[in-house]
Amino acid sequence: MIGDAGYSVVSPPERHISVTSHEIVEVFRGRMGSADRLKFQDFCKLVEATAQFEYLDVRRRIKRNFRLFSLGAKGEEFTARLGRNLPRKTEIVEREIRFISDFVELMKTAHYQILTEKEWDMATAEEFQLTMPVAVNWKFLDNKMLTRFWNEKPAYSEGLAPLSDKILVFHRGVGVTKLKGLFVSEKIDLLVKYLIVDPVWSLGRYLIGRGVGEKKNVATDGNNEARTEGDGDGFRHKNVSVVQRRTLRRALPTPKDVIKKFHRQVEIQEPRFKDIVVLYRKAKHKPMDMVNPSKATLSLAKRNIFIKLFEDIPMADLELIFPEKRVFITPLTLIQLGITVVIAIITAITTLMGTDLAMAVVLPALAIVLGRVAQVYSQLEQERAQMTTTMATMLYNKTRDSQEGAVFTLLDEMAEQHFKEAVMAYALLLLSKDPLDQATLDDECETFLEEHFGVKIDFAIEGSLPRLVTDGLVEVDERTGGLTPVDLDTAVEILTEKWHKCFANMGDLNENASFLRSSIIMGDGVGDLGRKTIGVMSSGLKGLRNKLMGMSKKVRNEEER
Repeated sequence: MIGDAGYSVVSPPERHISVTSHEIVEVFRGRMGSADRLKFQDFCKLVEATAQFEYLDVRRRIKRNFRLFSLGAKGEEFTARLGRNLPRKTEIVEREIRFISDFVELMKTAHYQILTEKEWDMATAEEFQLTMPVAVNWKFLDNKMLTRFWNEKPAYSEGLAPLSDKILVFHRGVGVTKLKGLFVSEKIDLLVKYLIVDPVWSLGRYLIGRGVGEKKNVATDGNNEARTEGDGDGFRHKNVSVVQRRTLRRALPTPKDVIKKFHRQVEIQEPRFKDIVVLYRKAKHKPMDMVNPSKATLSLAKRNIFIKLFEDIPMADLELIFPEKRVFITPLTLIQLGITVVIAIITAITTLMGTDLAMAVVLPALAIVLGRVAQVYSQLEQERAQMTTTMATMLYNKTRDSQEGAVFTLLDEMAEQHFKEAVMAYALLLLSKDPLDQATLDDECETFLEEHFGVKIDFAIEGSLPRLVTDGLVEVDERTGGLTPVDLDTAVEILTEKWHKCFANMGDLNENASFLRSSIIMGDGVGDLGRKTIGVMSSGLKGLRNKLMGMSKKVRNEEER
């Protein structure tokens, strides 16, 4: 699986179900009899409706808190009821920390992972489509907001990339991006690096000191494999993702290879993040469309928060997602400019010394040489402008959404993910002839997605099953750990009662709602039908989840003995 040119990037399998809800439901309906199809359709409608209410309080709180900071980003006036002013500084800070905390939990629930130091080192170790050096302007980003948050939540910050005090980068899913072409200018640059830049760089390190200018190496497992971060068990999963990293430098590792394949097409490839979300604050933010802003508006602008969604970003081009970047010159252009300047100086000295040529001859000669210098410099600026345009085009094509649109998209994805996980787990239990334990059900869900849609993921059974049991849709045999679903008629009754309770409790915002027990409808359990299952519901979802996992392990150990 590992090629002879390059190493592989290994990442845990994706947990997000990218298949649409409609497609999943249609497959299950096709496997049921005509009498059950309508009942199952009603079941799905109720699951989808109640899923929207599961996180109702959290959704309301996230929208309410983000509105304040989004107004600051846009430079819009804060409007409130008559007699009320902008919240006090302490209240704004509290809402800021609560919003970021909720947002981090939202990312986890939607199966995003936060960028780690190891992943950042892997990303910056290579070049792909951004062939000119690109540097991020870190001074453009505020570091007080996230530093304050990490101080409040120190457990979250372990192992994160150094940039996490300025910007939060979340990613989900790993794919591969391939390019094929001659890459003539890139090959010339690479040849210059091999023959001139690298030897000079090595000599400079030797003369100044071995530790100076040394690039940070990306740690591998000794098998030419670099790992992204994630759940340790994820790397042992059957659907682990392995993508070979084959940049131009790895495809042509020596000057001889560059010369040999100079006129041949070369195929390069790079792992890409399928989805990326960033959250940051600008350090000195003043929206351009602000005209005679009030003091309150300027104060709120300092509290700006920006959220953006991107898709299909190559790992080596991760600098693309940052808001402020600077393009530098390539080694080839720098050498061309240097040689031209040196020639101009030498020509001027040799011409003016020891000669009696008239100035009418000398000045045009110098003008020609200096014109060449100006031409090289103009070419440099043109290349930088072209790269800037290319980056802007790439960013436009790869941006999915921003601000409120991004938040609403993520909240909808969270509810839809809950719906798909619950429907799949219940339907597969319903179609099974015998009870299944948690591990077997998890495998069945993964096999279903792979057989019908070609999607390989690590199904999050630990998130969906406890809710099904708590709602009374699935019964658990405490002795064997076997899972048995209630029939469709009973399931529809349970969910109908739950829906009525949802509707009755659409009241004031619950500031203490969490992602685990997100809505007030979860606090008192379900109705009488839901209490017929087992006596573990009172322990809450977390305790139930641990109990299910413990029973599953106990059954497997007994089978092994």
